[in-house]
Amino acid sequence: MDFIKQTLNIFLDLFTVLIFLRVIFSWMVRERGALMHFLIQATDPLIVPLRKVLPMVGMIDFSPMFAIILLDVIRKIVNVYL
Repeated sequence: MDFIKQTLNIFLDLFTVLIFLRVIFSWMVRERGALMHFLIQATDPLIVPLRKVLPMVGMIDFSPMFAIILLDVIRKIVNVYL
């Protein structure tokens, strides 16, 4: 059971880093290269549904922040119940 918990924690950590990198690169990089396309494809399964639920405030998209919060909640649930 400990192996499953560690594996899920690593996956959640990696996914959080990918979302964070997507946000940082979206601010800094104007041209979408291969790395940005990878980040978008890897994180869209979580961010797109959140974007449909959460309204944008001006030009600010809060869906990546809520995705990271959601991943942290999932991590806490995994660590408590597994």
